[in-house]
Amino acid sequence: MELYKAKNKNAQVKISYNDILIKIVAQSLQNHPKINVSLMDQSVVFHPKINIAIAVATKEGLVTPVILDTPHLSLEEIALKVNDLATRAAEKKLKVTELENSTFCISNLGMYGIDQFTAIINPPNSAILAIGALKETAIVKEGEIKAGYLITLTLSCDHRVIDGAIGASFLAEIKKRIEQPLAYLLD
Repeated sequence: MELYKAKNKNAQVKISYNDILIKIVAQSLQNHPKINVSLMDQSVVFHPKINIAIAVATKEGLVTPVILDTPHLSLEEIALKVNDLATRAAEKKLKVTELENSTFCISNLGMYGIDQFTAIINPPNSAILAIGALKETAIVKEGEIKAGYLITLTLSCDHRVIDGAIGASFLAEIKKRIEQPLAYLLD
């Protein structure tokens, strides 16, 4: 919440919670190359680049445009790309090349008020992260009840190539980065 407010105060480019999560996932994938893989011809392919696809609902159905080389983009660059891709997806103006070369996918239904869900893996990716709604709730911290925020993340993995323990380690890093974004997102 603090990062979101700080980034958007007097900003020319407004950052969404989704943009922050995309950046956090991209950075986490850099430390977890065993998640950024595909199964091709019975072999595991490790992708040297991290290209995150984002699920976008259109009148005709779901499309997954791709943000290339995601970890190397600033939050503002991610926000601009997401807005552009989502707008052009709705207008049916995406190029075929903008739907290719994803190495990981994110699906966020939080804006629909969905608390949690299980997303279906989008081949050739071997994993997808489902993001639920950000909810204000009572949290017990150091023996005291305080107002806080919770978000549910669900990782679906193709267990032919990604072990559950590896997926859990990846989710743990995402959790750490969400809980301390100012320590990781100073770009």
